[in-house]
Amino acid sequence: VTGSSGIPYTLFPGVNYCPCPAYRYQVISSQIFLTCKHVLAARLAEITQKGRNLSVSVEELTRILCAAANLDRDGENHEPNPTVLV
Repeated sequence: VTGSSGIPYTLFPGVNYCPCPAYRYQVISSQIFLTCKHVLAARLAEITQKGRNLSVSVEELTRILCAAANLDRDGENHEPNPTVLV
């Protein structure tokens, strides 16, 4: 899902988590909301079948998962580069 700022956030089906700042502060920290607009938009797209499926190779999936976990291939913790996230 691409945020209003243009930054793409990697979300996973059936998982109520988003790496966006709003999720971190309003859902996790202050518990004001149950989710963020990105998770909601992804869920609505899934329910209404308006989303798009993206086929990726095993290597690309590994890169996406590592970026989502802020890890490189050696297990080093790094901030993800938003321009390379899907």
